[in-house]
Amino acid sequence: MDEDAEIKGIDTGSEPGSRLIKIITREPGMYEVSSESLHDFGIDLQTYPDDGIKLFHKHQPQTHWLIDESGVLLIRFYAQESNNPYSTENVYWLSLCGSGSDCLNLEETETLQLSEFSEAGDMHNPDPVFPEILSDADSYYSKVRLEVNQIYNPQVEGDDHWFWYSMNAPDQKNVEFSVQDLETGDAYVRVELWGATEAVQSPDHHLVLQINGNQILEEMWDGKGARLVDGYFDARELKNGSNSIDIEIPGLAEVSADIVLINRIAVVYPRKLNPEKDRLEFVSPGAEHKLSGFESPMSVYDVTDPESSLLVSESRSGEISFKGERGHRYW
Repeated sequence: MDEDAEIKGIDTGSEPGSRLIKIITREPGMYEVSSESLHDFGIDLQTYPDDGIKLFHKHQPQTHWLIDESGVLLIRFYAQESNNPYSTENVYWLSLCGSGSDCLNLEETETLQLSEFSEAGDMHNPDPVFPEILSDADSYYSKVRLEVNQIYNPQVEGDDHWFWYSMNAPDQKNVEFSVQDLETGDAYVRVELWGATEAVQSPDHHLVLQINGNQILEEMWDGKGARLVDGYFDARELKNGSNSIDIEIPGLAEVSADIVLINRIAVVYPRKLNPEKDRLEFVSPGAEHKLSGFESPMSVYDVTDPESSLLVSESRSGEISFKGERGHRYW
């Protein structure tokens, strides 16, 4: 559960009893809004017809499911990752109204609290530059995203002015991260940064990256501006549990100042197709998948297009089998 998520209830005034609910999500994944959570704020979800319950994201209708669990009505939907460089928050609007009414009004009035259905953790969508599709139907690529916005630099070009570290050669930073259910194969690391200085000499920047004490990358480049330092490495350099990344800016002879701003780091690694917190998100290679190890009834959704998610299969046994389509993302 994500206790930081919240919703806001709005009386649209277009028709007696009509409401508009602002839903804020902070991680990609499946969410639920329950009739119980809304009832505390005077909203009786049972009084609205199915066609009077609608979900919107950026004014576009979204797929959702109405589920009755022992008399409690649930509205389930898939929330995609925010594309805002300054915030992880995404905003959805739940419109409640009588059949045929137009209730979409964005005026805010009162604040409510949302209970989230699931938490995605580190399983953000892997970068498109890295191949997600594995030949092994029992594994997938999982991404660990590492970022802290703690340094603001208004002189940087573009939309993203927040950075994690400022490094002035010679300098070194260590970042800890965790992986689980590690599989064999290729892994990938990416560092997004900004070169803050330039010199007459070329190159005028030098970066060395190690994972668990083993050098993975070394790169030299020239000039100020955005830079992407990335590369593949053997996943055997990783270990289940705690891992470390060391970024070193050693400096260059005759270059008086080598300063870089570290923005974010991503590590993508092959992982066994095991659930985490009773949830799993993966991209299929186009194979028959047998999923197990779940503690509660299962539902498989195709979330390749987050705005038009599809229910693929359901099971109440904790195990499920289905045929995945190549390149499709499932939750």
